[in-house]
Amino acid sequence: MAVAFVSEYASLATDAAGNAVATGQEPAIAVQTLSIGGTSVASSAFNDLTRFVLIHTDAICHVRFDRAYRSMAFTSGGTAAVAAGDTITGATSSATAFIREVRLTSGSWAGGDAAGFLIFKSTDKTGTFQSENVNTASQNNIATVVVDVAAPVATSSYSRMAAGETRFYGVSPGDAVAVITGV
Repeated sequence: MAVAFVSEYASLATDAAGNAVATGQEPAIAVQTLSIGGTSVASSAFNDLTRFVLIHTDAICHVRFDRAYRSMAFTSGGTAAVAAGDTITGATSSATAFIREVRLTSGSWAGGDAAGFLIFKSTDKTGTFQSENVNTASQNNIATVVVDVAAPVATSSYSRMAAGETRFYGVSPGDAVAVITGV
């Protein structure tokens, strides 16, 4: 069975002179072993302390990093804007989400017809939103969410790895998942 080993590190190792070396400072925060084949398999979400991952594979495969962010569509944005750092609460469901980014796709907040996507980490959401109005601490009925949670947000391109190859990657803490696809 072909496998890929994914080791997570908080910092780079240093040499005797204190210079950073392009490998992780042992011990690793976590090590995951992924069985790879003809379909994609995702690792567990990286630890919040993870800044670097080392991937070693014994078979040809592709690696992709996905952000562990999710999006939720909204319409009817009021005249006050939802902003990164706000926590929204469902007016009916009482579900909550800490907003990391707002992507406006049409309309405007000033015009009261803003629409787009609210971006948050999976771990920043509690409960299940309904199609409902949402509130922030300072504003009620700030927008209407259309669905609970959509697909992951923005992925990077694939990187092909040869059998026996090892690569070292910098990642964002807590919001990247390696996806291995056998070739």
